[in-house]
Amino acid sequence: MHAMMTPRFSCQGVHPARRTSFVSSMVLLGVDEHWTTRSNNRRSISSQRRKRNGKNAISSSNSSSNNNSSNNGEDDDRIVNEEEERYKMETKSRANKLRAKVIKQYLGAMGEKTNDCFDKEDLVERLTRAWMAKSQNSVRVPLRRVAGVPGNPRAGYCLVTLNVKTEDEDGERFCDFLIDSGATVALVSPELRKMMGKFAEDGAALKGLGAMGETIRQKVVIKNPSLGAVEIPELDAVVTDLRSTGLPPVVGGLLGLDFLKRFEVEFDFDKEIIAFHPKGSAITGVCDVSELIKIRLKTHPTGLQLAPISLNNCAPFDAIIDMGSLFSVINWKASERAGVTKDSPDLDSSGVISNDVTGAQMGLAIGKFNLRVLGEGGNSDLAHDLESTYKGAACVGDLPAFETLGAKNEPFATIEST
Repeated sequence: MHAMMTPRFSCQGVHPARRTSFVSSMVLLGVDEHWTTRSNNRRSISSQRRKRNGKNAISSSNSSSNNNSSNNGEDDDRIVNEEEERYKMETKSRANKLRAKVIKQYLGAMGEKTNDCFDKEDLVERLTRAWMAKSQNSVRVPLRRVAGVPGNPRAGYCLVTLNVKTEDEDGERFCDFLIDSGATVALVSPELRKMMGKFAEDGAALKGLGAMGETIRQKVVIKNPSLGAVEIPELDAVVTDLRSTGLPPVVGGLLGLDFLKRFEVEFDFDKEIIAFHPKGSAITGVCDVSELIKIRLKTHPTGLQLAPISLNNCAPFDAIIDMGSLFSVINWKASERAGVTKDSPDLDSSGVISNDVTGAQMGLAIGKFNLRVLGEGGNSDLAHDLESTYKGAACVGDLPAFETLGAKNEPFATIEST
C-alpha cells in the first residue's frame, strides 16, 4: 500500500490578495467527477452540533454550562425544524419545475412506480416525498474552517467531526479531522492513536509521499468511527505527527480520498454546510447539480484526482485537487508554459517557506497568473470554466513529490479548492 500525502503547507509572507480563490459557493465531490457553481440552495442541518453538546470533544476550544448546552439544544431543534420545512418547500418547488418525463426518470432511478400517477401534480408529490425520504440518509454538518488567511473569508482548511471510540473513561470522543482531497488515506496524530487504544489495530509500515518526498509511516485501522448517524466499519489511516504542519492542536487527523469516496460530498460555502450524501444522490436528483459546472476528473495511478487547468490561457495540463493546502503550487514547467520565467517581473522569488507533514521545508516563489479550471466544454468554452477571482496566488517550485508522481519534465500543479 502506498499512501499519498500532497502538500500540507505552513506559509510565511503570503498576502491575502495573492491567494487563489475560486468564485464558487458550492462544490460537489464524487468518485469520477467534480462539479462546482456560483450559487446553490441547500438546507443546513446542525444535528451533529447538538450531539457535540455534553460530549467530551478533544476538538473543543470553548466550554459552556449545562444551561447553555440546554439552550443550544433547544435552538438547534428549532433550527432543524425550520430548515426541514424550508427544504421541503424548496424540494417541491424544484420538482415542480421539471418536465413530467424527467420526473419519471428520477422516480424510476429510485425504484418508484409512476403508472398510477395520472397528472403532473401526482408526479411532483411522489418525487418530493421520494427525495425527502432519500435525503434523510445524508449527513449535514456545519462547515468549519481553521488556519485561514486574513481578509479572505473562504480561506482555511475545512474540518469535519468524527465520533471515535476510545479506551478512556468516556468510551468515545468527538475529534476534528481536516478534509484533504490531496491524500489517499486518512492520517491520525500519535495522541489520537494512543487514545483509541484497542479500537485501532496496528498494521504494517507503508510508504507515503509528502510534498518533499517519500516517507515511511505506521498503518492503523480505525474501528467503527461514525459521522453523525453513519457508522463506518473501518477506516485505514497512517500515524503522523501533525505539529510541523502548523495546524492547530484541535486537529486530530486528516480525512483523504479513501474516506471521501464513500460519499458524494457537497460543500456549501455560502451556507457553511458540508453534506455527505449516499452514492447515487446526484443521478437520482436528491442532490441538485442542475446549475453546476461539470469538470471531468482523471484518476492518477496513485488514486489522486486530477483536474484540467490553464494558466494565462496556456494549453491545459493536469493538477491535483488539494483541499489540504492553503494555496496552489505549480512547477517551473507549468510556469514557463504560462509565460512566467524565473526572471519575469510577475514573479516574486522571495515567495514563501513551505513545509509538509514530515517537517521538511522548501522555498517557493510566487507567480502572478490567471488560473482557470476547465469545464467539460473544453478550453475554448469560458462559460463552463471556473476562474480564480483575482490574478496571483500560485506558488512556483519543483516539489520533490511532483517528480515522484511522474511530472519531472511536464507541467504539473496542485490547486487548493476553497
